[in-house]
Amino acid sequence: MAVTDKAEAEAGNQRFGQVPGVRCIPFSLEDDTEEHAERYHVILLAWTLRESPDIAFALEQCRSMLAPGGVLLILEQPSSPFADYVFGSQPAWGRASARQDQPVSLLQSRDFWEEELKRATFEEINGVGNDHAPAFLIVARKPEAAGPTASEVAPQA
Repeated sequence: MAVTDKAEAEAGNQRFGQVPGVRCIPFSLEDDTEEHAERYHVILLAWTLRESPDIAFALEQCRSMLAPGGVLLILEQPSSPFADYVFGSQPAWGRASARQDQPVSLLQSRDFWEEELKRATFEEINGVGNDHAPAFLIVARKPEAAGPTASEVAPQA
C-alpha cells in the first residue's frame, strides 16, 4: 500500500504488518513510478488526487503502477461553498484559478473525475454517490491488454 505520508506508512505497517502481501510505503504521485510498474492490483486515492498539480500525469502514474486489469479507487468530496470557505485560505486551493480574485475550488464533481479517467484510458468507470453527497467513490479498471496511455493517444500539435 502506498500512502502519501511517512507516519501513515509506519502506522499502516504496524496495523497490517501480519497480513501477507500488504506493505505500506511512503509515496507521492509526483515520484518516479518505474520501480512500481504494474505491481499493484488496487490503488486507493482518498482525498489526494485533487492535491496533484497535474491530474493527467498523476492518473498516468497510477495507470503505470497498476497491473493489467488492476483497479483504481478514487474517494473525493464534491465542491461546496462551505468547503471553499473553510479551506480556501490554503495556498494551493485556488491553483486551478485563472485569476487570483476569482478562485476556483480544488474540489470537483464526480463527472469531472470520470471524464479525467476516460482521458487517461481507464475502463469500466463506475461511481457511487453524487455531487450532493458528502463524498463519492469512483472505481476504474486498467485495461487487461496493454493499450496506449493517455499521452500516446493525445492529438499532436
